[in-house]
Amino acid sequence: MTAIQRPSCCSGDSNTRSLMPESVNESRADAIRRELEMPWLTFGALSYRDDDPDVVLVRAELLVYGVELDPQSVTHNLAVAPTQVGRRGDVITNSKGRQRTVRLNHWFLSSESAVESTDLRRHLDWLLERLDPVAQAVRALNAPPESWALIKCLSWWKDGGFVGMEPTHLRGLGALNVPIEIGFATYPDEVGEPPPHVTFSDAD
Repeated sequence: MTAIQRPSCCSGDSNTRSLMPESVNESRADAIRRELEMPWLTFGALSYRDDDPDVVLVRAELLVYGVELDPQSVTHNLAVAPTQVGRRGDVITNSKGRQRTVRLNHWFLSSESAVESTDLRRHLDWLLERLDPVAQAVRALNAPPESWALIKCLSWWKDGGFVGMEPTHLRGLGALNVPIEIGFATYPDEVGEPPPHVTFSDAD
């Protein structure tokens, strides 16, 4: 009999079982896999893909803006150090030497330099680990027009792909009660590297 190969899209690791609902009967699940000759079957659970070579950029971040927002107060209230802050009137010089003046105070917490994984869920794990204990304080920041908050997720590929989220991610994001923006893009090799991402789209 020809051995059945596991599809690349379902390439699993030790995380597969941990992602399955606790109610799943593992012995029965294993029996079904053997009966169907489908050892890779995860019954809906998606294993983490930490080293996908097609991923160009991935990150999850909390962005907080405000005209009178005090970034230092945000740090104090959330008890989390930001990855980037800016104040109205700051002059920013980009990698091309171009300058601009920041028009909105802002406070950012991004997973990009902290998480070495190509799977968006790892980045969400990192972000929610820091925000879940202070969810009430995060909700208080989303009070437009004085201040507003946004969860932004980016996942860019060379040849297209997909992202998955577990119920724990959806519950954690919902508890923060702030808008969520998810950005996707594909950059094939023939078009070169993606353009630099502008982080201050609402703040310049």
